[in-house]
Order: sequence, then structure tokens, then C-alpha cells
Amino acid sequence: MQRIKCLVIADKPIWKLNAKLYSRDTFPIFISNLSFYFQTIYYCAPLVETSSAQISFLDISSVFNNKCRLIKTVPYKGVLDYYRKFLFIFVQNFITVKRVLKNCDLIIIRIPTMNSFLVYLLAMMYNKPIVTYVVGSEIDIIRFSSKYSGFLRFTALLIADIHFLFYRKMVKRSLVSFFLSRKLMERFRARNAYFIFTSLIKRKDIIIRTPSYLEKRGVNILYVGRLTHEKGLKYLIQAVPILIDRGFNVKISLCGDGPECKKLQRLSRDLGCESNIEFLGFIPWGKELDKIYLQHDIFVLPSVSEGIPKVLLEAMAKGLPIIATNVGGIPDIIKDTENGILISPKSPADIARAVEFLVRNDDVRGRIINNSYNFVREHTAETQARKIANIINQHTILLTK
Repeated sequence: MQRIKCLVIADKPIWKLNAKLYSRDTFPIFISNLSFYFQTIYYCAPLVETSSAQISFLDISSVFNNKCRLIKTVPYKGVLDYYRKFLFIFVQNFITVKRVLKNCDLIIIRIPTMNSFLVYLLAMMYNKPIVTYVVGSEIDIIRFSSKYSGFLRFTALLIADIHFLFYRKMVKRSLVSFFLSRKLMERFRARNAYFIFTSLIKRKDIIIRTPSYLEKRGVNILYVGRLTHEKGLKYLIQAVPILIDRGFNVKISLCGDGPECKKLQRLSRDLGCESNIEFLGFIPWGKELDKIYLQHDIFVLPSVSEGIPKVLLEAMAKGLPIIATNVGGIPDIIKDTENGILISPKSPADIARAVEFLVRNDDVRGRIINNSYNFVREHTAETQARKIANIINQHTILLTK
């Protein structure tokens, strides 16, 4: 397997500032872990040159080396912008990707990805085996997003439906397919399908701490992620007055940035709980974020739409009991009252009840934390990369027989 050259196609942009590379996406980091099992991985992604003095993204400069090489494709801003620039993007990327793909032994296509259509076409032309990794649904993103409305929403959903037909064909022709959630796997009904999620947590990142006895005088709640509509953060903020009325001195830290930031700040002012909520802004994955996890008591993820959030594994690795909504791929990780608490989406009352339950039940909270440690030990970056590599290797051997 280590003699195989692999092309990975992804669509999340990478920003270049001076000699450093940045991204909002952690997928390149996971691919670098996977590169141990290949001779070379060529990672194709849109590259955006920037001169901004400050960039609040994750520094991924160390990801790319002789084993994992970056191949830059043409950047674009969303699906509609891609189609506006289609001819230019297609021609430029065709030349770039073709040159690399024809010398590779295996193609990994992340879905959804706009450039996947071009790469799939080239893979068929050169008779290259493909592996698909389905991480989300464009249809679900549009349905739960506040970005689209009216005719634009109708158009976006129509495009997403057409894309799904092509994605399903790619998956059907794949040597093997990985899915980020079981719901996605059921939707595609693929052969040689495996549910598996990426992890960034290495064994050295797991920090064991003694479960603290929480008191009503102060409960520190943490959220980490983008401040977007589908994350359901307004329901978390709406839970604060409920907890205050029940006698809890609750503090919530929102760690991240995004388009909903000002709306959420305004909501906290309107509810009179502004002093109970702190907006920390974007904190890159690493030691600084680790410290923030360790300063809090409970992690809450109130999403209305979700895949497999990596922040759940981060919270587990730092000993935080988790409250999360029963949506998307979350129940594939969280089992209610075993390694977290599952609640209904869009329910401030459920959030408040779950927080109160964890605060008042030390034994349950301690059990949840211990079970979470066991879960994250079984799903480290090393373990997940090895699982994916072994599965690909098995099917590659079968292909050559």
C-alpha cells in the first residue's frame, strides 16, 4: 500500500499568506495522517492568495511535505460562482488535475465537491479506481440554511438535486465508499459502504481530569464552532434566562466566528443575559483551544443540522460531558446518558433541563465523562486513519486479483 500514489480531491479553500497556509477545514490534517500509508498523496484544493495582515484560520503549513503535496485548483465563492466561471475553471483545472491524476494509482473524492465531477470524468478516462468519502448533503445544507430564500432557494435546491444524482453515480462506481454518518449511508445505498469519521485527536491529546462537583453558584458552558444558523445557537442563548430563573449562575462561552455573530449578540442583549455570554471569536485548533476546554464544565452543541462534528471528540478528550441535539450524525457518536445527553433540536427548555440534570447528578456526569474517554481512545486520528487505509488496501488487493 505504501507504494501507491493517491490523489485526493477536496473543495474547501486554502488561503496562502506569505509562506504559510491556512484553512477553516481540518480535512487536510486528517489526510496528512493518512499519508503514512501511501507513497505520496496529492491534495487538490482551491488556493486563495491573500495579503491580509490577520487571518483567523487554522495554520496547516506543516501538513504539506514530500509525502503530502498540495495541488492548487482555481478558487471560487460558492456553487453559483462556480457555474458563472465554469468554462474558465473547467479548462484550468482539467489541465492541472489531468497532469497529476494520470500518474496516480487511486483517486479519493470527497463529496460534496464541485470539482468532483471533473475528477470523476478523468478517472473514467484513465480507468483509475476511485474511493468516495461522503461528508454531507448539499440538499440538507440548503434546507437548514437561512442564506437562500424565494427563487434563489428553489434554484439552489434544484441544482442540489441534480448534483445528488451525479454523486450517487460516483458512489455506485466506487471501489469503496466511506460515509460520515449512517443516515448518509442509508440515503446512498452503496455497495462496499463503511461508516467512518475522521478524527484529529491523537492519544497524546487526551487529558484526563477528575470530574468536578458542579455547584449552582457557577456553571461554565462551552460551544466551539462556526456561528451559523444551522448550529442552533439562539436556542442555547434562550436557555440562559431559564437557568438563571432556576437559580444557576451560568456562564456561556461561544468560541468561533460566523455570520450569526451580531444577531446572537443582539439576542443576548434583548434577553438581558449579555453579561452571562462571552463571544471569544475564532480560536485555532491547538494548545490555546485546549486551555479553553479545560476551563469549562459542560459542552453544548445545539445544532439543527449536522454531520459528525469533530468538536464532540475534542470535548470528550478534555473531559467535558456533552449535551447535543439528536440530529444528523450526532447519534452515531453520542449515546444518550452513556457518553452524553441527547436532546431535541430547537428547544431551549431541553437544553436547560439537560444542564440541570448534569449539575445535580454527579454520578451520571462522572460515568458519561469516563465513557467519553473510552470512546475517544477507540477513535483517535491514528486509529481512524489505520481503519480507512486497511479497508482501502483490502479492496485494492481484491481489485488486482
